[in-house]
Amino acid sequence: MKFLLSESLRASYPHLCTAIILIRDARISGMPEDITAFLTRICPASPASIPSDSPVPPEWDIYLGPNGFFPLQDSPQNHPWIPAANHEPPASAVPLKQLAWAVSAKYSTPVKGLCLPPECSVLEGRLSKSDDLWTDPDRTDKPSHAIPAGEPVWAYENHIYVRHMIGSSGPQTALSSDTSRAVFLIPGLADKNRRHVIAARNELARRLKAAFSGTVESGWMDDSSPCFISST
Repeated sequence: MKFLLSESLRASYPHLCTAIILIRDARISGMPEDITAFLTRICPASPASIPSDSPVPPEWDIYLGPNGFFPLQDSPQNHPWIPAANHEPPASAVPLKQLAWAVSAKYSTPVKGLCLPPECSVLEGRLSKSDDLWTDPDRTDKPSHAIPAGEPVWAYENHIYVRHMIGSSGPQTALSSDTSRAVFLIPGLADKNRRHVIAARNELARRLKAAFSGTVESGWMDDSSPCFISST
């Protein structure tokens, strides 16, 4: 499988880098104890104990600041990455999501997990176009529709899988407890948090292999190497 960062996206986000982790033939049977322990250590507080107006740590400005990938809107408490930024435990019970969430919280780097459709042979980070199609995960009854052009997305052909690089993902890519093949994307800026992105990639790859066996592969993309091709 091929992963790409388009020239226009790299021009819009100088120093853009992305770590990639793939797992194939994962064997998931309940929640592994080591993931539960890791999550408890990283996100020890209960949701009720975390104020809804807690300030976002400054290291998340790369992602949530005015010029970030997925800037905060008028209601920041509803932003999907605020809980990870404040080390709030995830609501999902899916093991792969739990692990990605804990790594996100530890390294202040959003880890976006996807179960890509079999037909997806190329996943490209690029700016959205007027003829792209997006399916809202909260409105699966609604036909696919266009989104504003120029938004940073992950896409296959004209199908958008992830908005804002780390934002909402389409229902066709949702991780589940039955997922055996998954891709995790960790974007960052090489001049600001490259070491955190690399550390998050390495820890996630190690924990995926330890918890779920299977085959784990890691990759890297940046301005000097905007393409990564996995072994399968």
